[in-house]
Amino acid sequence: MLTHPGAKFNATEQAKYLANKEARRGAANYMAMEGEFAKYLEDAYSAPAIPRDKLNDECEVLVIGAGFGALVLWYKLQAAGFSDVRFCEKGGDVGGTWYWNRYPGIACDVESYSYLPLLEEMGCYPSMKFASGFEILEYCQAMAERYRFYDRCLFHTTVERTTWHEDGARWTIETDRGDRMRAR
Repeated sequence: MLTHPGAKFNATEQAKYLANKEARRGAANYMAMEGEFAKYLEDAYSAPAIPRDKLNDECEVLVIGAGFGALVLWYKLQAAGFSDVRFCEKGGDVGGTWYWNRYPGIACDVESYSYLPLLEEMGCYPSMKFASGFEILEYCQAMAERYRFYDRCLFHTTVERTTWHEDGARWTIETDRGDRMRAR
């Protein structure tokens, strides 16, 4: 048993670890989402994407995703004085995990009071100790409404490539909708 930082496995422990690792080989391989599995890439919760012109512009900050991390980041960026911020989200709404996963009985396995961000700022009190996924999704939507996140987010937009340009200290972000945006 390891009891202090920097401890080393002995030969017996190393052999046991390698045997377990070998037994798991292939478990982390992914199946291509093609053919009969392509349907799992579709957003079953949203209306089709609204057509829009391709963006070929610059913003100060571009964030990928619209889950809790993005919502809290937007809140903090606003407080720090940033306004030229854009978000790209593959799905049709905010919520991240709570947007994509909506099976019956889904709930948070952590106490809502410690899991949900910005409860005091939102003046919100979860209805249960372990909030349902649907309540969490609604909470994400309420956060997005309150802090005007929806004005900043490009939904149904998947980032396909990011390229750092050292000379201009900027990222170029390319999406599946033909966008070519630049950001600090």
